Amino acid sequence: MKKTIIVLSVGVVGGVIFKGNVLHAIIMIGFGLYGLAPFGIFLLLYALFSARRGREFPAWFKETSKNWTLLVAALLLSYGVGMSIHSYQIRSVKAYVARAVPILDEIRKREGSYPQKLPEALGKPPWLLRTPIGYTTRGEIFQFAYSDNKGFMGGYKFNSKSRQWIYWD
Repeated sequence: MKKTIIVLSVGVVGGVIFKGNVLHAIIMIGFGLYGLAPFGIFLLLYALFSARRGREFPAWFKETSKNWTLLVAALLLSYGVGMSIHSYQIRSVKAYVARAVPILDEIRKREGSYPQKLPEALGKPPWLLRTPIGYTTRGEIFQFAYSDNKGFMGGYKFNSKSRQWIYWD
């Protein structure tokens, strides 16, 4: 039981650290395809041949199978937690921008241009927008943008002209 809690905790911590980014996916694919999958096939074949001969499984096989299952569960849990965090961050950005657009439009109507800095009434922007490209303006138009760490070097931007989220690479 103690080993199960430790391994699954490592999975959750891995998800929090990597947040479903591209490195997380590479680790998952590499470790899963080149480590766990071949070993899982070996365990399955061993189980099939042992069952066919009517043998009981040795203690090492039972322990190894349990550890393999724990590792697979930890990896899947890690990626699930990471993707959930990533999804939450994206939803936070989109909600913030949806709330900000009418306020920024009102400021432009009143002052003739969009503000250089986000108004304090909007509160602190979500983590993904706290970068130099998070909010930019050239007076007549504004843009929100963030790098999407789920991909290699892309991201999304929203500007006052198109009023749509557009993927950039």
